[in-house]
Amino acid sequence: MLNKKVEKTECTALISKRDILKEKLLPASIKLFIAIILLIIATYSWFLNNNNVAVNELTVTVPSVSQVEISTDDGLTWKKIASLNIADDCALYKESTSNGIDFYKPALPVGDDTSTKFIPSVKGEDYLEYKVLFRSALPITIYLEKKSDVYPAAGRNTADLINSSHVIRASSYGNFSRDLIAGALRLAFIGNELVDGNFIEQPAPKYIWAPNKGFQVKLVNDVYLGYLDSTDLQDYKYTKVIATDNFHLENLPNLVETINASFDTSITGNDIPLLDIDNTSEIAEENVEALTIRIWVEGNDREAIHSLKGGQFKINLSFLCLS
Repeated sequence: MLNKKVEKTECTALISKRDILKEKLLPASIKLFIAIILLIIATYSWFLNNNNVAVNELTVTVPSVSQVEISTDDGLTWKKIASLNIADDCALYKESTSNGIDFYKPALPVGDDTSTKFIPSVKGEDYLEYKVLFRSALPITIYLEKKSDVYPAAGRNTADLINSSHVIRASSYGNFSRDLIAGALRLAFIGNELVDGNFIEQPAPKYIWAPNKGFQVKLVNDVYLGYLDSTDLQDYKYTKVIATDNFHLENLPNLVETINASFDTSITGNDIPLLDIDNTSEIAEENVEALTIRIWVEGNDREAIHSLKGGQFKINLSFLCLS
């Protein structure tokens, strides 16, 4: 796909603990803002039970001047501002391994690097899933935008993360923050097909985003060191489970490390589009598209290790909409 300069619409999803973005005054060109509120507190290391992850509210906001509406209840209601209340006891109990469609976790905590059996992960307990429906009065194509970020809850300040006397949530294994667990996060973006009035996830994700490729914790001369800009290549794998005790490692499909689509420059950077709304049907329901987002910490990632147990991370998602 060639980079293209076209009329642009920006969808921005910001994930934080308490603050919801207020609507901004918009210029003549439409901007669509989506705010998703979430804080993830992770205590992940392969095959260990972890502290709960509290998820209190998911909020999606669209300014009233926008041509786009959203639904978080499978199209029953359409709003400019929608809230999805999450159960108070929602928690992530274990890290998972996944290709974005199939999710598994170790059946028993048998070690750091291997397991003899796997069982299916539980949605809402071991991984998070959100489905957002979009409808627009104009044809649009939706991309993940480069402003999207997965970052340590301590922030991006190097002194707060590594090699200083005030590292936030310092690891007991070395002078670095446990918040580097943000390097083990995976996000799968999955399109949906409308089947008999229901949106069904497609059999493969559009792609899986693996941010923070420069984050690394490694053992050097018997000392654990933390890095924010490592150039070591990551061997991205997941565990493909054939049966409970029959499994092997495979490469992640459609893996993306870097997001290029930019609102500021009006180009897609050859990125894969997540959704297309073409508005060609006279049936309103057929002009609606759904995007499923799944979030997990990949147990096979090099950062899913004991030294980062108790880390915290946050997510900002920004979606670029081009018409």
